[in-house]
Amino acid sequence: MIGLASNGAYASDYLSDGDKAFLKNKSSITIGALTDSWLPYWGGFEGELTGIHHDYAVAIGRELNIPIFYRGYPDVFSLLEGARKGEVDIVIGFGKTPEREKDFIFTEPLYENVRIIWLKDESLLNKPLESLTWSCVKNTSYCKLLEEYGYANIIAAQSYGDSIEIIRNGEADATLSNLISLNYYLSHHDIHEGKVVYDEFLGVQKNGILLSKNNEKLKKILDAVIAADSRGETTGNLNSENVYFLNDQENLKLLAKENSNRTIKYTIEEEMYPMSYINNKGQIDGYIHELLSLLESKTILEFEYVPANGRNITEMLLDKEVDLLPVRNVESIDFRDFISTRAYSLIEFGFIENKNKINNGVTAILDRTGGFYQGLSLSNDIKKVKIYDDLADILEDVELGKIKNAFINKDLINKKLVNNGWSNEYVVLENPANIDLDVEIGMMVRKESQILRDMLDRALSTVDETDIELLKYKHARINVHYGYDKQTVVTYGVLTASLLLAVIFLTFSRLSISLRKTKLSTEQLSWLTGLMDSIPSMIFISDTKGELILSNKAYRENYKACNINPNCPQRNTCSFANPEYLPDEDNFSDVIHVPVTQCEMGGKHYLVTKKPVLHPKGGMNYYLTVFNDITELKKTEIALRNSNEQALEAVEARNNFLAVISHELRTPIAAMLGLMEILSSRLKSEESRMLLTNAVSSAERLKHHVNDILDFSKIEAKQLQLDINQHALLDELCPILRSFEVSAKLKGLEFVLNCEPTNVLYAKFDALRLNQIINNILSNALKFTAQGRITVDIKITAIHLSIVINDTGCGMSQKHIDSIFQPFVQADKSITRRYGGTGLGMSIVSNLVSLMGGGILVDSELGKGSSVAVDIPIEGEIFDGSHLVYNEPVTSNIEQQWLQRWGVLITEPLEEYNAVYVVGSTDNYYPDLLMQQLVKDQNNSQPAVSGDQRQKLKGHILVVDDEPINRLLMKKQLTELGVDVTLSVDGVEAMNILHHRACEFDLIITDCHMPNMDGFELTRTVKKEVIAFVGKPIIGCTAEDSRIATEKAKAAGIDKIIYKPYSLSQLYQVLSGYLVVQESENKELINWLDEYNEEERQEMAEVVVDSLCYDIEQLEQADCDYKSIAHRVKGSAGALNLTDLALMARKLEQVSDPKQVEEEKVRLILAMKIVVEQAQAWLLAKGTE
Repeated sequence: MIGLASNGAYASDYLSDGDKAFLKNKSSITIGALTDSWLPYWGGFEGELTGIHHDYAVAIGRELNIPIFYRGYPDVFSLLEGARKGEVDIVIGFGKTPEREKDFIFTEPLYENVRIIWLKDESLLNKPLESLTWSCVKNTSYCKLLEEYGYANIIAAQSYGDSIEIIRNGEADATLSNLISLNYYLSHHDIHEGKVVYDEFLGVQKNGILLSKNNEKLKKILDAVIAADSRGETTGNLNSENVYFLNDQENLKLLAKENSNRTIKYTIEEEMYPMSYINNKGQIDGYIHELLSLLESKTILEFEYVPANGRNITEMLLDKEVDLLPVRNVESIDFRDFISTRAYSLIEFGFIENKNKINNGVTAILDRTGGFYQGLSLSNDIKKVKIYDDLADILEDVELGKIKNAFINKDLINKKLVNNGWSNEYVVLENPANIDLDVEIGMMVRKESQILRDMLDRALSTVDETDIELLKYKHARINVHYGYDKQTVVTYGVLTASLLLAVIFLTFSRLSISLRKTKLSTEQLSWLTGLMDSIPSMIFISDTKGELILSNKAYRENYKACNINPNCPQRNTCSFANPEYLPDEDNFSDVIHVPVTQCEMGGKHYLVTKKPVLHPKGGMNYYLTVFNDITELKKTEIALRNSNEQALEAVEARNNFLAVISHELRTPIAAMLGLMEILSSRLKSEESRMLLTNAVSSAERLKHHVNDILDFSKIEAKQLQLDINQHALLDELCPILRSFEVSAKLKGLEFVLNCEPTNVLYAKFDALRLNQIINNILSNALKFTAQGRITVDIKITAIHLSIVINDTGCGMSQKHIDSIFQPFVQADKSITRRYGGTGLGMSIVSNLVSLMGGGILVDSELGKGSSVAVDIPIEGEIFDGSHLVYNEPVTSNIEQQWLQRWGVLITEPLEEYNAVYVVGSTDNYYPDLLMQQLVKDQNNSQPAVSGDQRQKLKGHILVVDDEPINRLLMKKQLTELGVDVTLSVDGVEAMNILHHRACEFDLIITDCHMPNMDGFELTRTVKKEVIAFVGKPIIGCTAEDSRIATEKAKAAGIDKIIYKPYSLSQLYQVLSGYLVVQESENKELINWLDEYNEEERQEMAEVVVDSLCYDIEQLEQADCDYKSIAHRVKGSAGALNLTDLALMARKLEQVSDPKQVEEEKVRLILAMKIVVEQAQAWLLAKGTE
């Protein structure tokens, strides 16, 4: 889940007080979106969030001053299912259909789309639409529309791209789409085929915001925002600025205009090569006509060419004979009568000079429109200028010696210079440095045609500059005639490479070489060979037999030098450059390393690229081959590879170092905390207790810093993994919050907890990492707040957990907010000196939240305080407490709200009760204590025993550890728990003990890392060799990375892992799953029989033995219905006042994770066996009396 910040204030002028109160209590809005990209509407979750719908989401969040979160779904069906189930609040950009209105409600339309049909080709225009095969995206409104139209042949695609490719592959004929999606896809996939069709019967697509039916209040608010936006009352415009969206909106404006004409007539001056000209077939041609065809595919317009036939085209536009002049100098528009679009291209002028010595100094400019020359910034050196509108007039004046030089369209120069022999009379000069010879061109319409101008502007903004350049190149080819040969060779190739390949191929893509019977002048041949020789890469053209047809200077010199060098056998060293030895494939590209020799090419790397070129008329095949010297690039690549390997080695060394540090630091910390915990119960002096408390605090702080550094290293290496399991939310949240409340009050701060009552009590999430997130944020709040308050707001739903922590501390500037998530960074250097810390806390929080799929927002003002909002996705379960009864008097309004939210029957409710939850209206209330009390009341439970009163365990444990301090600590702890201990220094010694005394031990606790034989190897050896220990548990103890240790332990067969540092309570919890309590304690547990008379006790004990034995047998089966068995045991245990057994059964009933199920089953079976053994022992004792 990804979150977005909000800022600004509520738009109070159009939202009611009730609306504002609703938004205040709603911590965020969750938006459903597709996981993958569907541009231009939605860019997916990878990289920066983009798209039309994202623009609307940001605008809505800004307008309502509420954080926005996204939740991803793989397809439209699951997206709508998520909305229906309430997993998300809204989905943007969906239109109404009768089917959808059964499950959802919709806001007023956010925007409209132009609906269009895209046909595979124009030949389908004359076919009935119902006879065509259609494609559409599955579960979209377009598929529904096709069904409503009665079209039978419909192929439903998984994505928009698939629906287009189905047509291109010939599986379908057409698709029903919208102009935005089609424009974007065709533009970004260089597709120029097909035909766009618009018809009024298609109408427009109205898209709004989709919500579940129980979200009427939020719909009302969003409708108010949309209405306010239409009136211009919102703080900012909601509309997207996406160019494809704006283009679509301009088309809608034209459709909304009465008597609008979609056929646009245009004209252009005749013979404006390459923009417009008559081709060899006598047809009108040129890239401007193709550009307008491209615009047809992006709009609902159709363009019709009207020949000028010598008329003034400006007057034709004024007289309304045409609607558009597509080629005009944007700087010479008469804005009294006309308006123009943005400039979409350039006309580049070239500079030629008459070879004959002419001293009159007259400069000619060829400009058929009379408007282009005004865009040229001529030098003061050019005094005499004459404007021509016909190329023939310039040629005539050349012959008469009336002009010295001329500025002419570069494309026309290239064409005439080569084909018409201009090189005899003219020389092409470099453009003067002090003259700007580029003229920007746009399209011109009448002044009243504002909508048309805006439509053209928007459509042109969606055309890539490369598309226009490709259209130009298509009409700017250079024809070269060569020799007396009967055959014709036309070369079109595209040469691209890291150094000069792009230039080479681009040149040859425009070059055709025709072998015809007419002779070519020496100058023309010189020009062509000079062009090739100027390219430093080796190039040659060969025929299908491998014979060389043409080559450049670089090839001839290098190949000749290698061929005649006696130290370089041509076949061995230079054969890669011989046309005869090249691979037979038509398309070939490979990097070749030439062996080190005395040859010039020896020791070098060449990128060899071979491409086929086909004559457009004769159909003959030739091959263009280019050799690019990439030796330096190869050296750079090798250096980068070596550098990368060194970096990887450094990372590996760092990881190994951190692994060692993890073990070496955590081990003594664990020993310190463990020994101090034992010592705390034995100190009597108040001063000694205070000193010990400070020592424990320092050790805990050291442990926290070590954990931060290790967690950061795992995050940076992308090795941190989440441990998602089912947990009780209140049991995880409340204890840590209570501890911080105590710390805050000790510091003199007010601590306010606002937890909105919820019936989502159990959920799947990583409890350890959630506690780490809360701990780091609250630690910062506590650290940086000297006076005032810390406020925690919590909201829990079935799909996300929202936590907002505010403080009145020192706050931060915007600069420091921007760097807060960077590692090892704190707001200023004095913070480290004053408060301490590593600067990793918020960086770790940000990474953990991101790993969980959540969002985090930070807002702060220097000197006033900070706010951190976290939203984490969870999979929650609704708790139904309708079977529970609360017999205690309700003590507060908030307590009654929680009980009613759970559905619990209250026997003594408050007389004055307000059912509305008001933030901050009560003292801090921790609902986990209420749930514990409720469970105890149901089971008639006695108060829980304290740690000092915990039941002693019975057993004999073999402890294996190479560290003396660890052995001492473990012995002290186990003795405290009532367990007998035998110590061993390593795995080898432990094996010697087990070979002789294995039957004495109930379990083994082994350190995982030891010399001679570590804990993993010891476990494998014991399970393989010590038969007497089969079935008994082995517990590993380590300070290693938990993920790595877990994998190793599972592979070795270790039953349980405990991680250093651990508390005595944690050790007891683990051992109590494997050991029984001591007999002296067991006798006290049989008190459940005390409520019955002598005869009833006998009967009850027999019933318990039979019943629990049956349940144990059922639970031990792999495919048992553990939930129903646990429910049955819970009821029986509660009735017998067996509180602990009832709680274990309840916990098994609630878990669903397979790993947790197995653990809880083992615990419950063990507890049931103890009760059975007690009952059997009591029956046996009664039988012997």
